[in-house]
Amino acid sequence: MTCVKTVAALAATTALVVGGFIAAAPASAITAGQLTGSAVFLGDSYASGNAAGAYDTASGDCHRSANAYPVVWKAAYPGVRGQSFACSGATTANVLSAAAPEATVAAALGSATQVTITVGGNDIGFPQAVTQCLLGSDAECDDYLRTTTTTLVAALPAKLDALYARINALAPNASVEVVGYPRLFDASATSCSLWSVAKRQAMNAMSDRLSDAVAARAAAAGFVYRDVRGDFTGHGICSSAPWIVDAGTGATWEWLHPNAAGHARIAALLAAPQHPVEVSASGGRLKVAMTRELHASANRVIIWVNGAYAGETYRGSTYYGSVSARRNTVEVVPSATVKAGDRVQVGIVPGVPGNSYPSPGSVSLLADTQVDSVYSATLTGDGHLAVVLSNALFSSANQTTFYVNGTYHGATNRGTAYYLSGWYGGDGVHLTTSDGGFKHGDRVTVTVGSQTVMDRVL
Repeated sequence: MTCVKTVAALAATTALVVGGFIAAAPASAITAGQLTGSAVFLGDSYASGNAAGAYDTASGDCHRSANAYPVVWKAAYPGVRGQSFACSGATTANVLSAAAPEATVAAALGSATQVTITVGGNDIGFPQAVTQCLLGSDAECDDYLRTTTTTLVAALPAKLDALYARINALAPNASVEVVGYPRLFDASATSCSLWSVAKRQAMNAMSDRLSDAVAARAAAAGFVYRDVRGDFTGHGICSSAPWIVDAGTGATWEWLHPNAAGHARIAALLAAPQHPVEVSASGGRLKVAMTRELHASANRVIIWVNGAYAGETYRGSTYYGSVSARRNTVEVVPSATVKAGDRVQVGIVPGVPGNSYPSPGSVSLLADTQVDSVYSATLTGDGHLAVVLSNALFSSANQTTFYVNGTYHGATNRGTAYYLSGWYGGDGVHLTTSDGGFKHGDRVTVTVGSQTVMDRVL
């Protein structure tokens, strides 16, 4: 790897002048209402929101909170349909029926594009372990965790495999995220009134065994695993800013569960909804990947290359191109060939396929980009924006500017990166913003010169 040349930030700014050019303000190409899809949340008390407060009384003993991560995530994406079936006390055996009839949950999963689940803690006797360690001696706590809990952890993988197989079958078109469990205690705390050092170490070790088992089976099922342990470091019980509620605070069913701040952090770790359209190119062939929902919809979706009609989709049919499908994506390959620098636009057009081909400037655009320019824009685990550019674009005289929520956060021009750091790779130039604090739901816009080449939600 070779480091790219960078220029450090000298002062906060919202625009950068390079070679006499002032970066244009970002354009808006995608509305929240166009981020469609259906998200289903499943899980136990760590997903329903025990200890997060503001409980929905209609959820009864499921204790679903308005501050739980499913609700927080959904609020960031109002265009996405979402439903939580999380319920306090759920296990791998009943997580699909604990909050609603299984047929209702199965129907929701059948149309889901995203599924998120946290489960396994009750299978290993989490409430019982807490009671034993809270009331027992150090030796009794350790003995219980090494015998009873260890036996239950050993039986967990088979239970998870069975559940994950059912989710795969019930939600064939959904991406699945499995959320793990945090360590409960701050390992660095010098004192902790109800918990000895030995008990804290033993229970954190139990949490690790649980999370490791869940992570391994999630990977085996082909699911994405979200490990929250690193994010909760420094926020356990007895820390200066705890995200876990200690015993003795609130109702007993709230003890040793994440509070609202913890749930907010978990929500930020979850993937953003699948973008309706992603554009890429390889060997002169244009590829437009769109959600199954968009491809099958009654929306007429047209593809333009340099302003000229290149194909369209409507009600599951593709015109002037070929298609291939994977889990929740239909990849459309128009007949037209493309080259680096070509402008590709994809938009929703009123009406039905016919002889009317409006210009891209007159419709609602889902994508507006250049071929072989900005490959990706993602969120790092610590809240920075990471982008990958083509080597040609990075070295060119075109200024490439990055905005988050309409505010400038870096630029490149003639091989120099401003307010960014990164490295060259075989697949392009990898850059990360100096500024952080970004989250899923923030909007990233990338301009090349005066043209917007990316406008999407992280």
